[in-house]
Amino acid sequence: MGMPDRILADSCWVDVADVQRLVEAAVAPAVAHVFAEVGGRPLVAHLTATATVRTPEQAHARCMAILADHPTAITPRQYVICDAAPSDPADPAGWRAPSATGSGRR
Repeated sequence: MGMPDRILADSCWVDVADVQRLVEAAVAPAVAHVFAEVGGRPLVAHLTATATVRTPEQAHARCMAILADHPTAITPRQYVICDAAPSDPADPAGWRAPSATGSGRR
């Protein structure tokens, strides 16, 4: 069984691909993959650390800055930042030894 295309998050139906596009645009050139669910948490974004994005707060701020350009997306609920991407970014188990995790919200 594959990941769902749409999930219910914050009382809204959310297209995971829209959230993926938002995160990719926000954190480029980082490698990023948004999972519909990881460990019971909805909308978890895994991404590689870059010079400008090393914390969940920085990742969330960048997503919020361009959210208006992605009207059908919402921001991830959780950010997992790793030093390196796995060979298959779509495998949540491949993302190892995160340097930071969190909601990015104060």
